[in-house]
This record gives sequence, structure tokens and C-alpha cells, in this order.
Amino acid sequence: MAVSLNSAGKGEYKDRYDLVDVVIADGVTKIGKEAFYECINLKSVKIPDSVTKIGEGAFENCPNLESITIPESVTEIGNHAFQDCENLNITVPGSVTEWGKYSFAGCESLSVTISDSVTEIREEAFFGFSNLVSVDIPANITKIGRSAFWECFSLKSITIPNSVKEIGDLAFTCSGITSITIPESVTEIGEYAFEGCTDLTEVNIPSREWLENCNTADRIFNDCENLEYLTCENGEKIPVPEDLK
Repeated sequence: MAVSLNSAGKGEYKDRYDLVDVVIADGVTKIGKEAFYECINLKSVKIPDSVTKIGEGAFENCPNLESITIPESVTEIGNHAFQDCENLNITVPGSVTEWGKYSFAGCESLSVTISDSVTEIREEAFFGFSNLVSVDIPANITKIGRSAFWECFSLKSITIPNSVKEIGDLAFTCSGITSITIPESVTEIGEYAFEGCTDLTEVNIPSREWLENCNTADRIFNDCENLEYLTCENGEKIPVPEDLK
């Protein structure tokens, strides 16, 4: 039988091994920092429509957590909120506009709707999401943060909108992408941004002039062993420059 909880304050149920199925009562507006930290037997949680924030580390290290319902009322998910919930299958609604660092690091199955009001994909936002197959980036995202899609092994393709100006260090390192189009809006690409993308065979760029003017760090295509050329919009194929390998 599910346990009904009338509060979810900071560290309130930390290390509670007796909790398995939980229903948080209507009227609770925030799930506090580390509220359910290391509740190792916790399997399911139902969150009411009154909750607007899930705090830092709220469900961190709950390895058996499989099911949780996040309502459209939630707008903020804190750092490490679901980190290392390795069996979690979760859908995050578009109402969420603020993502903390490492918020879903180590989760195995995730479906995400990124709100149109989000302007930045934060550092390690999708780190280690090995079952993430595709993601649609809204047209007003301006930055893809450091290691945002690191080790997204199942991610084969991604569309970067023309609003993105910066792709951070290690942003797609060791992901499964096979092709990518970098729009003209991008003015900066960080170190090792696509390192270890061994299946990457096609990179489309605006032009040779764009490549010369873009602030690209060294070795952004390091260990992309199957990538030989960068293809311009006019069809010109440019061999991958040595300093980018």
C-alpha cells in the first residue's frame, strides 16, 4: 500500500529504507533538498499538482525508483535531483524551465520535453542518458552547456536551432550521433565538443568563411575516426583541419 505523506521537507525522509510507494499529499508546494535521499527501496512516487519545485538531491541515489509522475505545475528541478536513479523511466513536462546540474545524471530511461522558455541546456543536463534516442532543442536555446550530452550512446541525430550561439566543452563527447548540422548562429565551440563520436560521419557547416571566423577550440573532433570532411551548404567538402582532430 502506498504511504501518504503530508510534507516533504529538507532531508525529512533521508535513508528511509521502509518507503516503497509514496503519494505526496495535495497542498505540498516544494520537495525539499535531499528529502528522499538514498531511500534505496523507493519504487514509485506521485507528486501533486501543487508542487512547483523539486529540490537539490531530492531523490538522489534511489536506485530502485522506477516510476514518478511530475505534474505540469513543476517549473524547477534542482541539482542532482534524480542523480543515479538508474532504473528510472520518467517524462519531464515542458513546464520545467530551470534544470539543475547533474539533475538526471545516471538515469537510464528518460523522455524530455524542453520548454520553449528555456534558453540554455545546462552543464551535464543529460549526462549518461544512454537510452536517450532523440531530443528536440527549442528555437530559443542559445547555449548547449559543457558535457550536456556526454555518453548519450543511443543519440543518433540532433537538430541544433539557429538560435544557438555556443556549444560547450565536451558537449557531445562519446555520444552516438552519426550526423549533425551546425547553424550559422554558432560563434563558439568548446574543447573536445564531439570527441569520441566514432559513428559521426557527416558534419554540415554554413561555409568555409564561417569555419574561419568561428571561435573553435582545438580538437573538437578528436577521435571521430570516421569523419573525413566538413560539408558546406554550397556542397564544398573541406577535409577536417588537423587542429580540430
